Amino acid sequence: MKTLFKQFLSDNLDIFTWSPIDMPGIDSEVICHKLSIKADAKPVKQKPRRMNEERSCATSNELDYLF
Repeated sequence: MKTLFKQFLSDNLDIFTWSPIDMPGIDSEVICHKLSIKADAKPVKQKPRRMNEERSCATSNELDYLF
């Protein structure tokens, strides 16, 4: 699967852009993502979100179906 994905990306290099230079006519303010974070801000660890057993099983089955 990984090999097929790499092959797909290699075959379609012309579809992806690697820098703003590859997209002439589009303002760089539109295509660049910036986070406005204070330099002295500390990261906050959030508690993990858990699902009940029924929902977890359904999610797992759906993922198995997709892959």
